[in-house]
Amino acid sequence: MKTIRHIYPGGNTRYGFYSFYDYILPLAGQDEYKMILKGGPGTGKSSLMKKVGEHFNAHELEYHWCSSDNQALDAVVIDARICILDGTAPHTVDPRYPGAYDDIIPLGNYWDGDRLQAQRHSIQLLTDEVSQFFQLAYYRLREAYTAYQEWEYYYQHHIDKARVKKNIMALGSEFMATRSVSSPAPTRHLFAAAITPQGIVTRVESLLPEKIQLFAVKGSPGSGKSELFHFISRQCAISGIGLEHYHNPFNPDEIDLLIAPEREIALLDISGIFVDYEAHLSKHQYLRLLDFDQLLNPTSIDPWAKRIHQTQNRLIDAIQDASQLIRYAKERHDELEAIYIAAMHFDELDQLQEQIIKQIIARI
Repeated sequence: MKTIRHIYPGGNTRYGFYSFYDYILPLAGQDEYKMILKGGPGTGKSSLMKKVGEHFNAHELEYHWCSSDNQALDAVVIDARICILDGTAPHTVDPRYPGAYDDIIPLGNYWDGDRLQAQRHSIQLLTDEVSQFFQLAYYRLREAYTAYQEWEYYYQHHIDKARVKKNIMALGSEFMATRSVSSPAPTRHLFAAAITPQGIVTRVESLLPEKIQLFAVKGSPGSGKSELFHFISRQCAISGIGLEHYHNPFNPDEIDLLIAPEREIALLDISGIFVDYEAHLSKHQYLRLLDFDQLLNPTSIDPWAKRIHQTQNRLIDAIQDASQLIRYAKERHDELEAIYIAAMHFDELDQLQEQIIKQIIARI
């Protein structure tokens, strides 16, 4: 049975827009083929990618979604080595080996330039407003991180470091011991969720087949669970085990999910602080569940409960406000798209789509 996976290659984070575009192709450099779409908003990039994906639905597919538009695609990967992607800002991609492994597809060849020139003032105004709303959203996410750091601070100073270390070593060893592997999968860094105009969204269930051995952890910021993910990541790197790293959509420095595809095992953070991954995994059973908050001394942390609760509220409010600002940016972007849509020659674009499909078939 062919799989269809849903991933985010970029995200709206505490750092601003954060890109893992270099990891879209899992087998980068190994007979890869990359088609890079260049063009403005509304020029048909996402629609073209969706149609290409539909044509190859009998193959292994990855849909890489846009964090700033819930319905738009950033890339489609076919059979882990062929992809068509959006190479425009803010995730600008240029060919590394033009004509050999990478092709540029300029969609600007299919628009009415005179018509766009007539709308240049509106295009400039809307483009600037989109940028302004994103900047405001990123300011709010930075504020959210200040609240997150305070929440983290309380727990870092009340954990039993010896117990945390012991549990990290035990679970890490158990994770590393499961199943042998003949050939390592590639190491990748992506997002399994994103802060979008519709809030925080994920389709993590597409990444975790029912047969996978799933380790789960939960705990508050600063409780030690982040150290576990980084410990396992380092151990796998030393052992030559390929890992898929799915980073936290708010703070990319942290990891929410690790998957060792060849070993069919995974480690998932089900704390639900930002993303309720567990709600999407009703059919899964955990091989092991570790709650890092159980390693705390409650009499030590309880006096800070009120301040922790206030900090949590500040964090949630800031992220919700950032999502609303991203939604405002999308509304302006939709207006911008409408201008370009009216100027596009989509009949010619349909012919281009057929050419692209033929090129991909020849590569397959």
